[in-house]
Amino acid sequence: MAKRVAYICSNPGCGKLTSGPHSDSSKASIIGVAAHITAASKGGPSMIQV
Repeated sequence: MAKRVAYICSNPGCGKLTSGPHSDSSKASIIGVAAHITAASKGGPSMIQV
């Protein structure tokens, strides 16, 4: 999912990067999770973490 959205949060009010640099130059830090994405329609599925 992260690659599909170019490592940018899809929540319209957010837009932050979800991946960043790591102290080891051969790695990346994952700094985002599928957390505050809500359903497109009332009663639809949600990915909110509580």
